[in-house]
Amino acid sequence: MACDKGPNKAIVDMGDRAGDRVHVEVEPSDEAQRIVDLEQELETTRDRMLRCAADFDNYRKRAERERLDYQRAANEGLLRDLLPVADALDRAIVSVGQADAGGSVVEGLRLVRAEVERFLRNQSTEPIEAIGQAFDPQVHEAVQMVEDSDAPDNTIVEEVRKGYLHNGRILRA
Repeated sequence: MACDKGPNKAIVDMGDRAGDRVHVEVEPSDEAQRIVDLEQELETTRDRMLRCAADFDNYRKRAERERLDYQRAANEGLLRDLLPVADALDRAIVSVGQADAGGSVVEGLRLVRAEVERFLRNQSTEPIEAIGQAFDPQVHEAVQMVEDSDAPDNTIVEEVRKGYLHNGRILRA
């Protein structure tokens, strides 16, 4: 026995042992049609629910990524604003150190500078070591070129302003 369902009727092919075939058209009952309609509606609703869940999951991930990007940008701005303070402390140590050799003022400035350095390291910010390194335009910013017979060509011999990396990205060259 074979069955072919159409939109409004079912055609049933019934055969007997002698090979005679009889085709009978049967109108589906209201209940059977309602079941078919409900199954289709269930499948459509299930598909929409899965798509909605996937969309929400993508939204949640995107919102978290945007929040982290915003937080990272805000932190980088704060750290970038702190770097001139660290530079000023370095200059003060050199300046006061020349006038007050071994004095308590120099020691106090060094302690404050060490705290700033510790804070930067806790924020995953590290100074870029430049003196004696080969010049890399991706990392270093050249101010001028000088001749130095003691250093190989294209080597950094003096640092005007210290560069920093934050989470592996250049914060200041």
